[in-house]
Amino acid sequence: EAPGVGLAAPQIGVPLRLAVLEDPAPVPEEVRRVREREPLPYRVLINPVYEGVGERRAVFYEGCLSVP
Repeated sequence: EAPGVGLAAPQIGVPLRLAVLEDPAPVPEEVRRVREREPLPYRVLINPVYEGVGERRAVFYEGCLSVP
């Protein structure tokens, strides 16, 4: 029922590197343009690794549900 877009296994007490993501809702044009945000289809990440793809940076609000 929470308005998040993903859930990581450690958030529910499971010690795995696993996350389930989905954000199919339509994105307002301003958000799509400014934040370059598109709807995110359902996906499962197993042992995810972050790799930067360049020097470009973006700043916007975080929506992590693990922070009260």
